[in-house]
Amino acid sequence: MTEIIVTTQPELKAIIEQIMREVINPQQQPTMSDQGLYSAQEAANYLKMPKATLYQLTHRRELSFSKSGRDLIFFKQDLDAYLKANRKASRKEILHNLNTQH
Repeated sequence: MTEIIVTTQPELKAIIEQIMREVINPQQQPTMSDQGLYSAQEAANYLKMPKATLYQLTHRRELSFSKSGRDLIFFKQDLDAYLKANRKASRKEILHNLNTQH
């Protein structure tokens, strides 16, 4: 009997990428970022900000995180949500939104 697995497109993409990495280089161990997890330094690099700024955001609870012992762990989806929430609209988008409100 064939097993059917339901997944999202990003999860499927991650699974395929992991399989490809294992085929290309079977000795390489998956990193945290391969699993969608980031250390504080990796998260700061991903967000293109100093690590101190990242810690300020976590202290003010503006950025979600988890803890593993004393280490902070960040989920890629939370980093992406932070970027999206802090996106600034272009002038064209602002004008379009103003015109559609009237």
